[in-house]
Amino acid sequence: MEEILAPYLKMKREQLQLLDTSAFLIYDAFRVHSTEGLQRKLGELNVRLFMVPKNMSDHPQPLAISVNKPAKKYFKRGYEQWDTEQAACQLILKKNALQLFRHAKLGLGRISGE
Repeated sequence: MEEILAPYLKMKREQLQLLDTSAFLIYDAFRVHSTEGLQRKLGELNVRLFMVPKNMSDHPQPLAISVNKPAKKYFKRGYEQWDTEQAACQLILKKNALQLFRHAKLGLGRISGE
């Protein structure tokens, strides 16, 4: 808060020549956002708070539905494909290691005369 938000608010207020104007913060119902300490600190920074009710944050955020949701779906699909490929590689490596072990065992048996 002290290292990021406070300096950012100061810079923006100076740029916009709105030094005595309140900032308006819209936030979701995540428990951490509702702590007395956070709300007190934001009040000291002259920030007014508006909490979006639980399970409603997608309504005032059209990008959450139109852009973020498809992007998350795309990345999730890509991750799942990568994860499946990694699992397949591990199975192939394990199979190859077992075959190598069997061949080595057969070779050692031939050397020792078994």
